[in-house]
Amino acid sequence: MEACTLSLYDKNIFRITELPVDASAKDVSRQAQKQQMLAEMGDNTSSVKAPFAPLHSPDEDQIREALARMKMPEDRIVDEFFWFWPEEFGNSKADPAIQAMLSGDSEKAAEIWREAEKRGSFTAIHNLAILFHMAAVDWTIHQLKNVASEESYEEVKGYWQRSFDRWEKVAEMEEIWDCMKDRVRSMDDEALTTGFIRRMRDELPMALDRVNAEAALAFAEKGVMEWAEYHVRLMNETHQGLDDVEATAELILEPTRKRVRQYVDSAEQKTSGNRAKGAELAMQLVVKCKPSMAIYDLFHGKEAHQRADLFDEVAGCAASLAIGYQLETGDNIEFVKVLNAALDFANGASVREKIIHNISIGKNNLDSKKFQPIFDSLKSVSESKQNPVQKLSRVKAEILPSLSLLAPTGGKVSEAYNGLLDSVAITLRVISIDAHNDYKDFDTAGVAIQMALKLAVSEDLKTRLQADAAQVRKSVKDSACYFCDTSGCKPATSLGIAMYGDVTRNYGQINYRKTTINVPRCNECKGNHSGVFNSLFKGFSNSSDGYNKFKKYPAIVDMIRKGWSIGEQPT
Repeated sequence: MEACTLSLYDKNIFRITELPVDASAKDVSRQAQKQQMLAEMGDNTSSVKAPFAPLHSPDEDQIREALARMKMPEDRIVDEFFWFWPEEFGNSKADPAIQAMLSGDSEKAAEIWREAEKRGSFTAIHNLAILFHMAAVDWTIHQLKNVASEESYEEVKGYWQRSFDRWEKVAEMEEIWDCMKDRVRSMDDEALTTGFIRRMRDELPMALDRVNAEAALAFAEKGVMEWAEYHVRLMNETHQGLDDVEATAELILEPTRKRVRQYVDSAEQKTSGNRAKGAELAMQLVVKCKPSMAIYDLFHGKEAHQRADLFDEVAGCAASLAIGYQLETGDNIEFVKVLNAALDFANGASVREKIIHNISIGKNNLDSKKFQPIFDSLKSVSESKQNPVQKLSRVKAEILPSLSLLAPTGGKVSEAYNGLLDSVAITLRVISIDAHNDYKDFDTAGVAIQMALKLAVSEDLKTRLQADAAQVRKSVKDSACYFCDTSGCKPATSLGIAMYGDVTRNYGQINYRKTTINVPRCNECKGNHSGVFNSLFKGFSNSSDGYNKFKKYPAIVDMIRKGWSIGEQPT
């Protein structure tokens, strides 16, 4: 897979030496030495007319690298795979298509291969895949370096499509891979086994994706998004089920990811001990990272976790720098400007909520100090050690009346006031979450979340509140008394039914497992049941309706179905 980049064909041994794949190592070495001598003399003319001679005459380093690759059996077999094959290996001199290519007549070679392809020749299918793929790659390199005419666009796309039409066949054709294994055996090199060919076959779809991924990245970095998007579409539409586009994209984007994290680290280091520079450094950070985010959007989409994870770091860093700057200088104008820029990078709920909350604070500070008493109250409520019921009572008593008094009249509602409403809604949401998770007080959680829904303005916040409200409703339903359907049962009032199972008897010894199933029950039902417990079940008398009902509780029915019994232990 490492070989498959946009330089796949430029560094191919047989393209550099202008020899067929069945040339001997001695022939390749002799030709490379000849080219090396010409390069040293400054003679850059090609010795052949072949249209697929190297785009640029190889320099000494390229020739030296080609000779080194020739001595590495895995490198040689890869280069053989990505070059033109004769119908019979070792007989290129008598192969009309190969000779046509070597003489510069690619059209004749292509015509021969097309006719052979109709007859089912796997060699022809392979060679046409190489022919069109190399043309497509060469054109792409040309496009990246020069402004290509629009007339050539469809021609280039045609090369890509015709190559992948064949590549998908190559990936599945046993004859091709059997031929490669035979070639490995004929080389008789301990360093090269047929297992390498199996890995090549497995990795081919991803390797070809990598070429398009590299092209997409290069076009995106130049701002040519039409072609960047085209190459990503090729990755997604070809070899479906055989490749891993996300993994290939992550491999190609690794340098981009490292660069973004270096930007973040640099910004944090430069602002250390100098918070007054925070806004300037934060804006530099978002400007530097914006092109990289566009590239991630191209490969993964805006909702992908790879994009979210990386650019949440950018958003979080920019927000932290902005907060430090505001605390140091009191400049709310620049504070809000930086936070709005950071919000474009944020995807995670906690990061977005933090930024939105701080934007609201910044806008409120800019709009007027008249909102400050409410923000002080919100902070006091949030930081107090009171329980959720007490906090909710304070919101009702201290904050909601002030909201009504400060509500705009006869005009457009200011962003600052909307931000204030969202801040109150966020505080109510925290109260609801604490009541739900820490106190199992679903009534308070429900009241708080419904109040928050009425106040929230931000669509993002509304979505989160609606999800919270759904969870509260579910919790209320799950906590309903099994006997009378009263909601809001406490764990302390539940009916614990002892059960035992997996009983084994061995030489008079009884082994078993036991558990307790808690049946939700309200306090009133607990009082009603207190006089009808019997000693065996610590539950109801056999004649009571409650006894018959609790035995139908789904969890108990499930355990009985598994062979368990009601009671503390087997008799």
